[in-house]
Amino acid sequence: MISRCRLTVVKEAVSPEYRVNVSGSRQVFEMLKSFGVAAEAEEVFVVLGLDTRHKISEYWEVSRGSLNESIVHPREVFKRLLVGNCHACILAHNHPSGDPAPSSLDIKLTERLVDAGKLLGLKVLDHVIVGDECYYSFAEQEKL
Repeated sequence: MISRCRLTVVKEAVSPEYRVNVSGSRQVFEMLKSFGVAAEAEEVFVVLGLDTRHKISEYWEVSRGSLNESIVHPREVFKRLLVGNCHACILAHNHPSGDPAPSSLDIKLTERLVDAGKLLGLKVLDHVIVGDECYYSFAEQEKL
């Protein structure tokens, strides 16, 4: 027998203060700092889902890793974006060392997720790496 499945989306409310148009990487960095991402002791990979006007409609933690690595699979990144009818996304993670310079693994992961997004018709607008008091933006560095 084949099971019949039904998908139901239960959305938690996004606080109105964060239901804003994303205007740049600095804004994303400040928001993630306020969420405590910069202060985490291990790498935490998060996603901001955006609607067609680039207002934040989703925010969630995809992966929590070790001191210097977090395992991220495209399936886990895009699953909620697709179910939540997001138009675009911003990827982000922290570097507990405080230095936001991307590693070679960060660069490869970003390329992989951008390619997966193109295939699915979901644009990756940026990947922000959060350090202590600074950040690295793939979009600002024209690496997307």
